[in-house]
Amino acid sequence: MRIFGRNGFYLKKTEILEELSKVDTLVFDKTGTITQNDAYKIEMDNIRLDKDETRLLKSIVRHSSHPLSLAIYLDLPGDLVHEVTDFSEVPALGLEGTVNGRVLKSGQKVMYLVKKVIFKTDTSRVFISIDEIPKGFISIRNQYRPGMQEAILNLKGKYELHLLSGDNDAEKPNLLPLFGDKGKLHFRKSPQDKLHYNREFKKFGKTILMVGDGLNDAGALKVSHVGITIADNVYHFSPACRWYFGF
Repeated sequence: MRIFGRNGFYLKKTEILEELSKVDTLVFDKTGTITQNDAYKIEMDNIRLDKDETRLLKSIVRHSSHPLSLAIYLDLPGDLVHEVTDFSEVPALGLEGTVNGRVLKSGQKVMYLVKKVIFKTDTSRVFISIDEIPKGFISIRNQYRPGMQEAILNLKGKYELHLLSGDNDAEKPNLLPLFGDKGKLHFRKSPQDKLHYNREFKKFGKTILMVGDGLNDAGALKVSHVGITIADNVYHFSPACRWYFGF
């Protein structure tokens, strides 16, 4: 355990070592797990916000710990933010809240408001509306963690690999050569979908290790035989996991 700790790998219970030795299936989350939280490229070409609306958006995304919300918050200009009331966040769907009397929504839950959407893109998209008026979407280009490709290719020969993501399938062409089977790449999955997926695999006798960020996949981590949470911030530690790996 001391060796693990010195390498930023923290074991919750020693009994998990026995479970770990039996694992035959690895299930990965994507956003915030195999992608870097501090290396997103933000593109604002498909959204039009004035200075005040930009401040409103920065105010609401500040209340979310989701990697894409954090990326938007850090990229938007200015330090002044407003108080947010009636804030709610639905995992895999987005945010909603009232800022200065105006209702802001962010995420997939407002995608239907945007009439013209370019779906053939290699970026994640966060849709924005203010007072039910669509403002467009912010494109976010993912960057993978250093060594991710080498690690997955090394694991590929030893375990059955799957990917579950709440994001769109823009990264599918990049991930397919690594995972090798498009049937094992699943996108636009809700937290409940991820939980159900792992629970069903257990019924087939698989011993599952789930690797996630502990946000939208806490339930899936909990039902797996072994759960690993990868976090860049110690305050985002997920109690649902059995391991914690910190950067």
